[in-house]
Amino acid sequence: MRKLLYIFSLCVLFVSCDDKNNFTVKGVYGSAPDNTVVYISRYMVSDINEMLVPFDSAVVKNGKFEFEGVCENAEVCFVSSSRVLDGGYLVVEPGVVAFDMAERTSRGGTALNDKMNHFLNEKERIIALRGMCAPGIIETLAPTKELRDSVVMMASLAGKVFDLYVANQFKEDYKNAFGHFLLTQSVGFATSEMLQALFEKLPEGMHDKIYDLKKKQLDAVLGEEDVAQQYIEMADKAAQETAVGKKFIDFELNDIKGGKVLFSDILHSNNYAVLLFWGTWDKNACDFLTDACEQCSKYEDKGCRLVTVSLDSSVEKSLDFVSSIPGSAIHLCNPKGGSAEVASAYGITSLPHALLINGRGTILLRTNSIKDIESKLKELY
Repeated sequence: MRKLLYIFSLCVLFVSCDDKNNFTVKGVYGSAPDNTVVYISRYMVSDINEMLVPFDSAVVKNGKFEFEGVCENAEVCFVSSSRVLDGGYLVVEPGVVAFDMAERTSRGGTALNDKMNHFLNEKERIIALRGMCAPGIIETLAPTKELRDSVVMMASLAGKVFDLYVANQFKEDYKNAFGHFLLTQSVGFATSEMLQALFEKLPEGMHDKIYDLKKKQLDAVLGEEDVAQQYIEMADKAAQETAVGKKFIDFELNDIKGGKVLFSDILHSNNYAVLLFWGTWDKNACDFLTDACEQCSKYEDKGCRLVTVSLDSSVEKSLDFVSSIPGSAIHLCNPKGGSAEVASAYGITSLPHALLINGRGTILLRTNSIKDIESKLKELY
């Protein structure tokens, strides 16, 4: 009798241990017809050919489906159907996971799935804020410069908060599947320098193909950022060398009709010259150019001349735009002969940008505001 009780106790123990590793994914797929097949695939792989290859499937009935199984360790998986727009990530771990195919950020019920859902929601917020800052969109959403600055500042602050969140969450989960997912899915969204440090902390046993791919992507981004930083430093130096009170830098470019123009020839034969950098692809720059032509034309007979430098790759585009603008401004566009180099020499990092220079070659003003030019010309004349 005692032997039978002992055997029964062992059986109960084995069953209870097995139950502890059971997982269930209770899925909702409301838009799918009955008998739609849903697949579940592993995310962390050792072979690139195994990426998102299904290891189980389920059939939708009355808008619902279910996966059941046993797992010893938590594992990130992707649930999808043949309708590629539907699907998303979840963590297979002991317990019951609720998952909605129609919502990219809807899974929960277990510890790591709750964390994953929070992470994906935070990531969606960063994507939305960055989308608001995109050229052409931010002008629509925020018609004034003050509002645009507020949107950009809000996006920047949200980015810093996201960095802090990723770093703290990775510290807590770097040894499990969610930590791996958090890290690799943050490339392109969190700060590259911070992610580089975190990549070094991921255990070697988790260095799979996805890790390798994301690490290469991160290294490429860092390389681009290094180049960008060098450019910014060079631009800052150039801007300091051509700041208000400094001497101008002479240059020779073709005008839009093909003739050569030496800037110093124009400058020394006039009291003042406005040097304006612009491009047809930038609406603000085009509006600035039109207004600058109007302002400077008021003082042409007193010796003021407007010289514009287009950074377009097509002379025809510049010619087409300025041909309809009245006035005697000198329009330069020499994409293969140095327009970009002249802009770099003056430390131009955004358009439009204008400098007001006197006949002795001293820079009196640097601005991206037409009102500054208007006020300064009124003061001088």
